[in-house]
Amino acid sequence: MASVISLTPCSPQIYTLRLKVPFKFKPGQSVQAHFSGEHKKRHYSISSSPTEGPFIEITVKSEAG
Repeated sequence: MASVISLTPCSPQIYTLRLKVPFKFKPGQSVQAHFSGEHKKRHYSISSSPTEGPFIEITVKSEAG
């Protein structure tokens, strides 16, 4: 389970989420995420460096209309 530390807008529809996580990771790894209110689980590449921790960042595009 991860908790959101911050949400940074990169453009009107793209955001970077910084998540506090209880694990270490290697470059190129991805995570599976399930967001409240959604039925699907999605896979995201980790966009932060493993040397920056104790967090990960994922960059997502909003599909809201």
